[in-house]
Amino acid sequence: VHVPTLYFLVRSLVLWVCIVLQCSDLYPTSPRYEWMRSLGQWSEQQDMQTVCWSTFCSVCAAFCVEAMVKGFERLLGHGLVINPTPNSSPFNLIGYSFLLHVYSSPFVHEHRSFSNLPSRPDKHTCMSIAIPLVELIMFHVLSIVKPMSNHRFWPTAVSSFLSIAVFNLTNLAYLGYHVTFSDTLKQLIDPTDVKPYPIANFAPNVFETLLIFTTASTVLLNAVTQLLLLGKIDKPLVGLGMVYSGRDDGWSFHIPYEEDFGVFLLRVGTASMDATRLRGWGNEVGRISAPDVNTTPKRYGSLLLARDGVVQMIPGIDDVDGGSKHTLKGFYNEIRNVNAATDSAANNDPFRYFINYRWFTELWNFLQAVYEVVVGVLLVGRRPWHSEDTLAESREEMPKTDGNGGLVQDENAHIYRRFLAGDTMSDDEGEGDEW
Repeated sequence: VHVPTLYFLVRSLVLWVCIVLQCSDLYPTSPRYEWMRSLGQWSEQQDMQTVCWSTFCSVCAAFCVEAMVKGFERLLGHGLVINPTPNSSPFNLIGYSFLLHVYSSPFVHEHRSFSNLPSRPDKHTCMSIAIPLVELIMFHVLSIVKPMSNHRFWPTAVSSFLSIAVFNLTNLAYLGYHVTFSDTLKQLIDPTDVKPYPIANFAPNVFETLLIFTTASTVLLNAVTQLLLLGKIDKPLVGLGMVYSGRDDGWSFHIPYEEDFGVFLLRVGTASMDATRLRGWGNEVGRISAPDVNTTPKRYGSLLLARDGVVQMIPGIDDVDGGSKHTLKGFYNEIRNVNAATDSAANNDPFRYFINYRWFTELWNFLQAVYEVVVGVLLVGRRPWHSEDTLAESREEMPKTDGNGGLVQDENAHIYRRFLAGDTMSDDEGEGDEW
């Protein structure tokens, strides 16, 4: 079923290739290529309106056959289980037919012959019309093979690369860069022959060129960063969303065969812009505190659960200075591990249905905690009374002083020693000193 439409598509592509070569003065005219000379004469005599109309009919016939085959497959149930809505060819038929309609008119043609031959449009326009035919032929061939009937990546990729290559080479030639082209490219892309590029393909080519440049810059930045940090290029495609999720090899990437190349390029380009923001000068690294080598990470507590509830609780352990270990209690005992208890651990106690040892253990711990709290409250309440008693005792033990600042006990001892020595003493002693 696909053979007739495939023949007409190939025929249209060959005709447009001949027209491009003839407009670029590259078509071989050597006598030894007799079949090519006959093909060139046949293509030169074709009117542009006939060429555009036959191309349009070939494209429409190819779409009709493809839609009919897919409809029969759904009715017979061959493609209903695998893919109920099979992917159609991502081809803008309306835009392509408008392009054919515009350039079928002789008013927009650039190449006019004085030997009663039909006029031709610009060579860049002819290439823009011929490139989508390559994509359609690849789609038509893949639709014949059932496992590849939904593959859209490679046809759209080939068409996009050809269009971008022609677009960028044309711009380089128009901008006057001294690019060393071969003789064939100099005739195919003439920098002095400045003609307007087809506006319908201008914006998509610019957008795809920017996305490819962004993706290539991200890959190059990844490679340079890894080469400087690790000494080798390990994962250049990291951050692009192209690597398999379960593989560590950064050189392998996943090709979505059922996705358009434009959608794939947009997704990868957006991921590249997001990844580029976090690399290079935009990767601002804050202060990193060095870990304390003397501290030992504590081991958190764990629980053993069975059908009856908690079988065992293992408290956490924290290493302190000196190599000793401290058991964590209360809010410091953070439980992070909860494991299922085995049957042997849950059923090794024959009295588990009568006596809950765990409950009594926790009750004893609770009573100990209450006792410690009561003792602490009593000690805190006794501390003010104990401080007042101590102050009173200290006041009693302090020696008394006379009015002149001397100690009273020392003066009495001196008088007693004079009495024992037999000195004469009177009550008027010391009154003259005051005066």
